[in-house]
Amino acid sequence: MTLQKESEKIFSKYHINPVKFRGQNFLIDEEVLDEIVSAAEIKFGDTILEIGPGLGFLTERLISRAKKVIAVELDTQLFKILRKKFETVQNLELINEDILNFSPPAEKYKLVANIPYEITSAILQKFLTCALPPEEMVLMVQKEVAERIVNSEKRSLLSVSVWLYGEPEMVATVPPAAFYPEPKVISAILRIKVKKLSADERQNNEKALKIAKIGFISPRKKLIHNLSASLAMPKENLLPVFAELGLGENIRAEELAPDDWLRLERELKNIV
Repeated sequence: MTLQKESEKIFSKYHINPVKFRGQNFLIDEEVLDEIVSAAEIKFGDTILEIGPGLGFLTERLISRAKKVIAVELDTQLFKILRKKFETVQNLELINEDILNFSPPAEKYKLVANIPYEITSAILQKFLTCALPPEEMVLMVQKEVAERIVNSEKRSLLSVSVWLYGEPEMVATVPPAAFYPEPKVISAILRIKVKKLSADERQNNEKALKIAKIGFISPRKKLIHNLSASLAMPKENLLPVFAELGLGENIRAEELAPDDWLRLERELKNIV
């Protein structure tokens, strides 16, 4: 039985209609599921956190390879189905909770999931900046979002935040036909190797992101204008800072690398 047929059978048995606003597009392509697991490079001693296990197709592969899997499912009906499906599995902890309210494990772990696309940014922010971040993240996201994150020439606030805390790469693109029901977008497997940062480095990143958020308020405007307006600082006071950092007066936020924001924050705190 194909995973699509299995999905249809479950939907019919439990009278389930996938909820669009929760991003319930279930991954049913065996090869793509295997590719996600392969990208995570799971070892037997690993603890895996899975977000939105859905019908458990990815979960099955994770529990066969990892020491422990923590699967967090928001949908109460799907949670009950999963609990019955995996009732004899010893290395799986199922939790019925909103992942955005969930406290990360206190042990080393990897985050592997086909996440609801609507909360991609929120998930990345939560787990990259938390006190106990994962060692690695392998996520199914929209292809457009993955491209925006890995693009080193034209950055967004999201990509800056990811690069400050990790090293992202797009592993593969995934067509709509790999899901049931099919989404209207092309997807991609995004892998992020999370940096091991000290408390001071994390604090510096947090401060740099605050400056970056100001810089991206009006992305089409020159960075110096955004900073001048938000910091209530004359442009003339900022020009020496830009010169010191080798940043042109006409530069825009999208042109700065993550390290540039760290350097900019260090310089600005001396004059703000």
